[in-house]
Amino acid sequence: MTPHGGILPRPHTQGMRTSVVRILCGSLAVPRPWRHNQQRYPRSRKYSSTKGPIGGTEDTPSGGAASPESDRAGCVFISGFVDAQPTGRPSFNINTLPGSFTSLYSCPHTNRSQICTLFLEVITSYSRPFKPTYLHLAMATAADAMTGKPQFGRRLLPTIVDHMARTEPDKEWLSVPRSNKASDGWRPITFGQLADAVNRVAAILIARHPQTQSQTNGTSHINPVPRASDEYPKRFQTLAYIGPNDARYHIFVLACAKAGCKPLLISPRNSLQAQLNLFDKTACDVLYYDVSFKDRAGPWIQGRAGMQAFEAASVAEWLGEGSTSPAPLVPYERTFEEARWDPIFVLHTSGSTGLPKPVVVRAGALAIMDLSQIVPDFKGCQSMMWAAMSEARIFVPMPLFHAGGIYFTIMCSFFFEKPVALGFPDRPLTAQTLMEAIEYAGVATAMLPPAILEDMSYMPEGVAALAKLKRVAYGGSPLGEDVGKALSSRGVRLTSIIGATEILPIYNYLPQDPELYDWFLINTEAACVDWRKFDETEEGALYEQVIMRKDPDPGVQSAFYVFPEATEYSTKDLYIKHPIIPDLWKYRGRSDDIIVFSNGEKLNPVSIEAAIASLPEVKGALVVGQGYFQAALLIEPADGLAAAPEEQEALIARVWPAVERINEETVAHGRIVRQLVAVTNPGKPFPRAAKGSIQRYAAVKLYADEVAALYQKAGDHRDLNGGDDNSPLNGHSFVPDLSSDQALARSIAELFSRLAGLEERGVSLDVETDLYTVGVDSLLTIQSSRILRKALETATGKEVPTDAVAPRFIYANPTPNQLASYLMRKVVSEDHGKQNGQTNGVNGVDYSIKTMQAQLDKYTQRLPDPATQKKKPAPRSQGQVVIATGTTGGLGSYLLEQLQASPSVAKVICINRTEDARKRQLQANTERGLDTTLAKAEFLCADLSKPQFGLAPDVYDKLLAETDRVVHNAWPVNFNMSIATFEPSVRGVRHL
Repeated sequence: MTPHGGILPRPHTQGMRTSVVRILCGSLAVPRPWRHNQQRYPRSRKYSSTKGPIGGTEDTPSGGAASPESDRAGCVFISGFVDAQPTGRPSFNINTLPGSFTSLYSCPHTNRSQICTLFLEVITSYSRPFKPTYLHLAMATAADAMTGKPQFGRRLLPTIVDHMARTEPDKEWLSVPRSNKASDGWRPITFGQLADAVNRVAAILIARHPQTQSQTNGTSHINPVPRASDEYPKRFQTLAYIGPNDARYHIFVLACAKAGCKPLLISPRNSLQAQLNLFDKTACDVLYYDVSFKDRAGPWIQGRAGMQAFEAASVAEWLGEGSTSPAPLVPYERTFEEARWDPIFVLHTSGSTGLPKPVVVRAGALAIMDLSQIVPDFKGCQSMMWAAMSEARIFVPMPLFHAGGIYFTIMCSFFFEKPVALGFPDRPLTAQTLMEAIEYAGVATAMLPPAILEDMSYMPEGVAALAKLKRVAYGGSPLGEDVGKALSSRGVRLTSIIGATEILPIYNYLPQDPELYDWFLINTEAACVDWRKFDETEEGALYEQVIMRKDPDPGVQSAFYVFPEATEYSTKDLYIKHPIIPDLWKYRGRSDDIIVFSNGEKLNPVSIEAAIASLPEVKGALVVGQGYFQAALLIEPADGLAAAPEEQEALIARVWPAVERINEETVAHGRIVRQLVAVTNPGKPFPRAAKGSIQRYAAVKLYADEVAALYQKAGDHRDLNGGDDNSPLNGHSFVPDLSSDQALARSIAELFSRLAGLEERGVSLDVETDLYTVGVDSLLTIQSSRILRKALETATGKEVPTDAVAPRFIYANPTPNQLASYLMRKVVSEDHGKQNGQTNGVNGVDYSIKTMQAQLDKYTQRLPDPATQKKKPAPRSQGQVVIATGTTGGLGSYLLEQLQASPSVAKVICINRTEDARKRQLQANTERGLDTTLAKAEFLCADLSKPQFGLAPDVYDKLLAETDRVVHNAWPVNFNMSIATFEPSVRGVRHL
């Protein structure tokens, strides 16, 4: 037995310091540190300490009797600093740890010499003062080996799954939505099903890539520590995977481990250049993709010579649903020592500082998560990871190609055996879908991005839903302090999770005070953190968190599995100390240039700043937005320019064309709107380094008040998103007419006409026209929300709450008439609204039901008599004429391809709403590598919502006479739209 393997530092061979070790051969009843599963390994009862026979401590349950849950073997103590807690886990008082200490050891069994050898080696060979946390982990691991219980920190994912399939095959591993309707509930996937799926997929991978299997089975080969130049050893072939957020991610990862491959989990948001660069860096020549990603995968496959591509089967097929027998076992026989350097999967950075970089996650690094279960409490507080767990399901909607999603689901479902509920794979995470999951998924905890919590904080029903959960964990970016305080004060139990792709912080702890939810209690000594002073602020000194390497072996420091040759790892995270409580730290941003917005999106502003600073009237430029929803721009004018306010406005006007050009080349979340541009004060020049560059953090701090005022002036700083809001009203101000509902409706119609550029397109917007049928999108919705709120404040002379004109109310009231009615009652005259009730988005449930019923009644009238339909001739089976709608889209292109390829189809009549449908179809098919002859296709421009589709009578009669079947593929996919907005589509179905 060896103390190595990711738990204890490897002993030095020189400069050893020897400690006195006493071995007591007797039987001492002591509490066990198990807390992995309270039903399988119950916590011990409260213990009291009595003096041991030779100066140590002897721990027995209150009353003196030995606890049935305690073990009488494999128990190790350190004299003078081991004590027992009510939780049944040791606590260590670092202050009483002597430089040379005494060990008490009890083991009446025959294998005691093996354990004694272990601890003699550990204690006497360590060249630096021994840390109590490491001894605790060593105790637990050694006792595990003796008793046959889980060896936390040495378990491998395939081994865990196979073990669970043998011992508890019906135990729930994961749950997934039964459909895209939340009320249908979530269905469980068991460990037995998971293991069967892994074996099934692993067999496929081995058959397709036979050179890989010998690396995992039938050999005791121990992978060497990888060199920087050999980060991706060829013996683990790289297989990329992309698909919806479902169970196939975990199945593929585990199957690759059994097959001796390493999966590369790629983001669908990567550019073509970024994706090809990742393939090159990881020597990836194989891609597995879900059918829904076929369009995106096409350019990647074409762009990399020799790339093999395989369409992944459905989740049901991988799980063997409908199969009469399980898949044959694919054995996984590697030990932890053999596999600890094996790559389990490859993630990648966000690419916010350039092209995304691959990050290899190895088995030893993942196993460190497992140690969270036995890491002792620190100052009476539980580890952050343990505190985030619950006995019921945990809702994790985070993307599984992202570290937050894959790490958290692995930790919960495999190491802690807590079932995870995934979100909808085909619906975006919104406040509504989150509330539905809380109601129907049976979850007690959720791991969420901060942006969704901000949305929920404005909704009373959203806050109430969050308050039902035992804990709400969040991570990925900071949560606004005002939002966090509002949620916490209303009963939402928040937990901040911080980490990175490269590090797994097992020595972060959760403060017991719920008001300290955004503070981290960090065991600096155990984590080996060097807090390097970065800057001084009004809150106090800023410190950069740097992880120092303890030993050549990575041990419990996951960063050095990623960077095996490094001696330290800078997280680039900045913290401040708590002014009173020791070891309490609050995250305060990044030391690098990257801006992290409130929704988790990141922006590298350097190129934007350089372009603006290159203008002759500009001395410097600074893009800001940390913690806000989007970017703002501060312009430092050239010396002697723009001192007066009117001069500043003139300078912005001259600079604005350059900003517009830059916006065209910038990611959507990085575009700068006109309202978020300001000129700096000549009396407060940007702080600069000796080489002349702007010191970003100091400059942001210097202009913190001005930035806050800028966001506040432009709109609420947590609900602002202008997207392409580049002077949307072309210099015209919006002044709503509040004299009547009808007058306001006309004003709203004019506003949206300008925002959407309808007049230039020759489109008229009537007060009864649905905004979302004329091209209004989500960005214009958010933009109009801000414009309406500010205009109403000016017109009424009173403050209008942000939530009163939130985007969701525009979605719920999609015509100018409906929106005017809502605003007049809710905003202009709220008392009147309370007296007369609501007829729109304020009472959304009643309104939706009434609208739904009205549409049902309207479009079910005068339906054809089924008896009459039976008398019609049956459609032809050969020489068919098929109407297909929506063929120019992604799915439609493939539908048309299949219809044209069918020998039973003679003609496909493609009905689309545009005159240039054939041209667009050719372009769509060319991009997807589909047939461009369109030999069987005939194109018609029609509007299904109009009687006879708006076609000439002879054309319509011909359709009636020759059509055999209809494939209807034209339907708006926008879950924010109201039921009323869908009426034209419902009408089109009725006309068909």
